[in-house]
Amino acid sequence: MARISLIFGSLLIALGVVAFLLAGATAKSITALIPAFIGLILLLLSAIARKSQAANKHAMHVAALLGLIGTLGGFGMGIPKLIKYLGGDESIVLRAPVVQITMGILCAMFLVMCVRSFIAARRARLAA
Repeated sequence: MARISLIFGSLLIALGVVAFLLAGATAKSITALIPAFIGLILLLLSAIARKSQAANKHAMHVAALLGLIGTLGGFGMGIPKLIKYLGGDESIVLRAPVVQITMGILCAMFLVMCVRSFIAARRARLAA
């Protein structure tokens, strides 16, 4: 899971940086970097998991929790904004809900992989 955390962390960092750079000069906000902050934490947790076998389980459980938070936050913020945009609200810039929903999708994929890995590890431990 440490390698998967590295991959998804890198994807989230790229998403956040692209979102920040695509925002107009007057619209640049630190909130556009939220996916990048989550990705950076995933990279740190991946490094901890790779460095210490004893900390691997704990680091990956924290990473899964971060994936859950990213999923809920991405979908929870992006879907209502997208609905408002599709309803004709001109104050919503389409880029924001697209980035938020993309973050939600990436985090959901990561979370599913974490849960599958945890189940496989438990089964392997019980079989041994």
